[in-house]
Amino acid sequence: MKKRLTILVALAIAACCAMIDATTFKPPTGGDNTSKKPAKTVNVKTTGKKHHPKPSTKTSAPTAPARVRCNECGNWVDPTFFDDDKGVCDNCAAYQRALRAEQARQMSDPKRFTINGVSFTMMPVVGGDFSMGGTDEQRGFTVVDEFPIHQVTLDSYYIGQTEVTVALWRAVMGDVPPYENKDDDCPVVYVSWNDCQKFISKLNAMTGENFRLPTEAEWEFAARGGNSSRGYRYAGGNTVGNVAWYWDNASGYVKRVGGKAANELGLYDMSGNASEWCADTYDAYATYSQNNPLSVKDTGYRLSRGGGCHQQETRCRVSARASWLPTASSDDIGLRLVLPL
Repeated sequence: MKKRLTILVALAIAACCAMIDATTFKPPTGGDNTSKKPAKTVNVKTTGKKHHPKPSTKTSAPTAPARVRCNECGNWVDPTFFDDDKGVCDNCAAYQRALRAEQARQMSDPKRFTINGVSFTMMPVVGGDFSMGGTDEQRGFTVVDEFPIHQVTLDSYYIGQTEVTVALWRAVMGDVPPYENKDDDCPVVYVSWNDCQKFISKLNAMTGENFRLPTEAEWEFAARGGNSSRGYRYAGGNTVGNVAWYWDNASGYVKRVGGKAANELGLYDMSGNASEWCADTYDAYATYSQNNPLSVKDTGYRLSRGGGCHQQETRCRVSARASWLPTASSDDIGLRLVLPL
């Protein structure tokens, strides 16, 4: 009996131990993995911290700035030594300044010429930089071909104080084109761009000089007053009637040259009276800075500037452009001469 009681006590103790183990044991997450070895981690230290790749201590070499090409000398230079507005390197810009100073000293006085008893005057225009096209003072009147506004640099030159007159044309050519007003002091009109080339060729043969038509840029720079420009809408002022013969005051005829106020350079009739042929072909403006530009693209058309006695005031502005066939002529289109240094 005593032996049987001992066996029952032992079984009860064993049952209690089993119950305690069951309440305190927690199996590994993910099931029974006690028979498996933990997966081996590659290249990660088992410190309990997240792994972050060590940043590189090497630094890349600084990138050299892109070099730009000078529009004058053609050299590629560091942008630090480049004038973006003018499109030239500092060396060329310094040379241009020195050249203009010397030219200004040499050409302080006008040049006067006499052909077969007819005299005319060429006024000095010291070279410089300007914004060409539909600038702020033209706002409200501009059209699409006056854009984009672009920076232009010009060398010095001489330009006619007035338009070529009937008297000068006759002195060179021996005759004048048929037109309504034959007053010798009026601008010659009814001359095509081609006629002007013949006139200039004969004039150069008679004088030994190198007269030509102004480039469009030369014409606009002079009309604006060159380096003395006050930013007027018309050549010489903002009131068109003070400086120009045009639709409202000319009665449809050109008038004697010099009858209105001159501009800052002492030039007459750059606005109104007779529109003036330029050397260029008619083309869209460039989008970049230019030095002494001349459009030679074969567009089939030539340019005149300044407006004339048949034109509304908006066409007499210093930035207004007009295109014509080189064979075209009209009773309000003439010319003005340029003489390069």
